[in-house]
Amino acid sequence: MKSILVPTDFSENANTAIEYACELAKSLGAAVFIINVYTPAVTQYNIISPLIEEETGRARKLAKEKLASIQELVQSQYKPLVCNTEFVVGGLLEAIEELVDKDKADLVVMGTRGASGLDKILFGSNTTRVIEKVKCPVLAIPAECPFHTPKRIVYATDFNNAELDHVGKLVIFS
Repeated sequence: MKSILVPTDFSENANTAIEYACELAKSLGAAVFIINVYTPAVTQYNIISPLIEEETGRARKLAKEKLASIQELVQSQYKPLVCNTEFVVGGLLEAIEELVDKDKADLVVMGTRGASGLDKILFGSNTTRVIEKVKCPVLAIPAECPFHTPKRIVYATDFNNAELDHVGKLVIFS
């Protein structure tokens, strides 16, 4: 395993996922790649207005400061772990899919937060969408979940041949 991708919205749930991913990466000899995705408001005619550009600029500046702080903390607490960060403008799912497709992540570790519907209550709507669409394993970490090296893994499948690669990536944990 080369890299673990961790999306963050800087919430407590995301921070728990970052801590979990760092412990896991340390035990596997992997790097951690932390991203923050900002989705700008869409106007009626999908025109990027100066106001939206200004807001995106403010969000970028604030997120990059927070990401730098997280990176510094991770590198000091989890030496010699490699930690990279990136700010992305766009949709969360699309950003994660693109990074996985570019081979920048072998595993996604996400914090979970409840929404509506059983799967969304268990995982949160963003996590559910990522689990359904991304072409790599996703580890959903509940709030306040302490790190434990995985001893058993449950893999849900619809027996689609395209999923065989996912199973291969999970073998690293056994």
